[in-house]
Amino acid sequence: MRKFKLLLMLFVCGFIFTLNVKAEGPNIICPSNVTTGNPFTCTITTDEVVNVVSDLKVYKGKTTMSENGSIEFKTNEEGSFDISILNEDYTNTFNTVTVVAKKPVTTTKTTTTTTTKKKSSNNYLSSIMIDGKQINDFSKDKTKYYVNVTNDTLKVIISARLEDETASYDINGPQTLEVGDNEYTIGVTSEDNTTKFYKIIVTRVLEEESNNTRISSLKVSGYKLNFDGNSKTYHLKIDKDDNKLNIKVDLEDETASYEIEGNSNLKNGSVVKIVVTAENNEFDTYRIIISKEQKPNYIIYVVIGASVLVIILLIIFMIRKKKNKEKNNNAKKESNYNKKADDLEKTIQIPNINNTNKSVDNDDVEETKVVSYEEEESLDKTKVVDLNSEIEKVFEDTFKDINND
Repeated sequence: MRKFKLLLMLFVCGFIFTLNVKAEGPNIICPSNVTTGNPFTCTITTDEVVNVVSDLKVYKGKTTMSENGSIEFKTNEEGSFDISILNEDYTNTFNTVTVVAKKPVTTTKTTTTTTTKKKSSNNYLSSIMIDGKQINDFSKDKTKYYVNVTNDTLKVIISARLEDETASYDINGPQTLEVGDNEYTIGVTSEDNTTKFYKIIVTRVLEEESNNTRISSLKVSGYKLNFDGNSKTYHLKIDKDDNKLNIKVDLEDETASYEIEGNSNLKNGSVVKIVVTAENNEFDTYRIIISKEQKPNYIIYVVIGASVLVIILLIIFMIRKKKNKEKNNNAKKESNYNKKADDLEKTIQIPNINNTNKSVDNDDVEETKVVSYEEEESLDKTKVVDLNSEIEKVFEDTFKDINND
């Protein structure tokens, strides 16, 4: 019965220990004592990405793994060495391995000759990995590298592979990335204790600020505004009694902000401005041009009507005045015409040639009286011609006066 209880207690303790180990996360188990020159194996239990870190040379296996596995080490040096694993939370789980000298092989010979191999000076890396991905432009002779990561990257896991198994390396750098440059150093120490340093500059870029000033929706309560998002100027006809608008604005970018200007005491021709400022302080302005229904101005209508009536009366007055003036002018012209006609009649009265009061010489009289018939006829024709010319002249003068009037 006691044996059964003892076995039961051992089983429960082992089960609890197993739970505790599992709860603690990744684990590594190595032998505590090994001898120089002989490889030994460490068992790793994990379900997440871990890196194996040690000053010992890896004999077989990988230093980065994401599931249960094993890794072998080998060294020709005596001493105590730590072997640890590092997960994403930078939690260390380590074992201490003590390496003792291998017992020399004795022979029956009385003398023993021991040869010492020259230690390697190879302190080169064969590759560098960041989060499990190898740096593309890696070269063992290139000791500085630059890597950019996004702003939301808070940490990286850097690992490396040695070119010579007898060398070892350690990595130093920040656990959490700051915005800007973060320097990591990989020190590689060769078997003969010479060290080479590789540097990786991981730059966490600054988050780019948005320049988005676009409006996704623009509404005016009580009115239909034909907003399309492409135009920045809109026209809106509002009621004559509205002095302020209820405007709702939705922006495409949550980091942007807006202000409304000129939305008070609205009049016909007022401009309401919506100024949108982006995260990077760039801004854009949207405008709503207001037009109002105008009240009819009856005074203006009365003034216009009166003015039109006055103009019509003036036109009628001028027409009548002109007609009266033309009538008077015609009467005056007719009077002048009659007067000139009377003058003309007086002018064309020709005195009798035979009756003259002048004293003439008898001889002249005789000569005058003795006129042939042909000459008398010719004289009559001349008088008729002169009379017609005189009449034409009177008519010309008359019409000239009429035109002047």
